[in-house]
Amino acid sequence: MSSSSLIEESCASSAAEDDWAELLTLMEENELEESTSREKKAGTNAVRWSWLHALVMSVALLGLCILMGVVMGNMRSSGRGRAEARLALWPEPLWSNPCAGSIQVSGLGTVPLINAKYNLPSDPAGNVWMEDAAVVIADKGRTYWGTSCDTSGHQKNFHPSGYIELHLLGKRLEYTTDINGVQCGCNAALYLVSMSRSPWQSTCEDYYCDAMSICGVQCHEIDLQEANMRAFHSTFHDLESVSAPSLGTGGGGDTFTGPRDFGSTQYGEGSSCIDTREKFRVSVEFPVHEGTEELKSIDITLSQNGCSVRSSASKFKDSLEVLSKVLKKGMTPVMSYWRDANMMWLDGNGPDEVDYCTEDMDANSTCASTVTFTDFALSTLEPRIEIDQPLPILATFSS
Repeated sequence: MSSSSLIEESCASSAAEDDWAELLTLMEENELEESTSREKKAGTNAVRWSWLHALVMSVALLGLCILMGVVMGNMRSSGRGRAEARLALWPEPLWSNPCAGSIQVSGLGTVPLINAKYNLPSDPAGNVWMEDAAVVIADKGRTYWGTSCDTSGHQKNFHPSGYIELHLLGKRLEYTTDINGVQCGCNAALYLVSMSRSPWQSTCEDYYCDAMSICGVQCHEIDLQEANMRAFHSTFHDLESVSAPSLGTGGGGDTFTGPRDFGSTQYGEGSSCIDTREKFRVSVEFPVHEGTEELKSIDITLSQNGCSVRSSASKFKDSLEVLSKVLKKGMTPVMSYWRDANMMWLDGNGPDEVDYCTEDMDANSTCASTVTFTDFALSTLEPRIEIDQPLPILATFSS
């Protein structure tokens, strides 16, 4: 083969290689373009499916919400019916109403009732309201005798100047109570505290105070009534006695016995005098020594259908001396209803007793939905002739 032929063949071979290289390049570019196109198309499809999935899920969620709304509406309607049937232990929303209404107190006039917002710190209070001229108190409810009450909100009513200062020296306070169904471990109470003069707001935000400092502030307290169907106490918290003296019946344990001024045959469910299945009248008298503002006693009388039981605090002279000064400044009446698993101090059996309550009965208490107080009256006591020693003999004669 000549040199020129070799050169031509070599050139032809080189041109062929160039053509293959160019062809391979074009094929790679086409494959890249097709791959990019497929990725774009897949991405577009993914976005479309993502939007479609979101739309389907939104519609499903909306349908579920509508269904739940219907179900919850029916449940609320059913629950509301049940709540109304049991006199609505809790209002809607959970807080008690700011105002319970007003009571008419014979001898005093109209008294607005201010409801507590908290039963204990951070524990919402139960509701209190008026029904057929009676104060109706639900479980954990507490209300204060006030001078006015703003229905627009609790906080507008909470100030010491808004609570009535009742002056009871030489007076008699009466009312009727219904505690039917208030069993062991439950407590329907009406008492006096010095909250109208308290400078501290308290952890219940309403200037409430009592002898036990349940809202962080302590003050003098006179319990006119702490009661259930088996026990009734009147207690005088002078804040100086080691143990506050009390009257009534009930309370005890293995090593102590509460007051027994009257017994279970006179007070209790089906008793011969005060049958606690029915309403009964409570009368509290604050007699003073003649010409003074010093308490002679605090006398408690429970009456029903012509029968009555009476107890007197005249023997608690040290407490009466302290409480005379407190009552002279005025005290605020409070009404409440609460329960506790440890209520043996009020309703427990003393040693060898079986007529009151046991620890298990307190722990598994059955409390009525509500208690009521009604027919309030305030009156002035007639002066009493005091005979501390025998009358002198003014004259003698013989027939």
